[in-house]
Amino acid sequence: LSSTNPQFNGPPVEKADNDYNVFYKRVSLENFAVYWNPSDPERPFDFPTFRTRAELYQFMQMGICDQNNRPHMNYIIEPTTATAKLVINNQKNIDLSIPKILALCACDMIS
Repeated sequence: LSSTNPQFNGPPVEKADNDYNVFYKRVSLENFAVYWNPSDPERPFDFPTFRTRAELYQFMQMGICDQNNRPHMNYIIEPTTATAKLVINNQKNIDLSIPKILALCACDMIS
């Protein structure tokens, strides 16, 4: 979650008098996945042993899915990347012609 300018492409701008109560936020989620890999019933505790932290780190890095690496997993939620652009109107008066929150969302599956 980061604050941004009205074009959603840079740092937030100084608040102008006419835009004082409008906030622009950009949300991004990269390589999100949920997987379930139960142990083999015949070998329930077959987890590799590591001599160093570097070996453990390398093993865990290989299990992270991204555009270049897609390990074989039993995915509950397939790896996705999502972005959202939020315009939040924080004005205290009620004006039904202006939405309080406007959200533009995009979600991509990593293949």
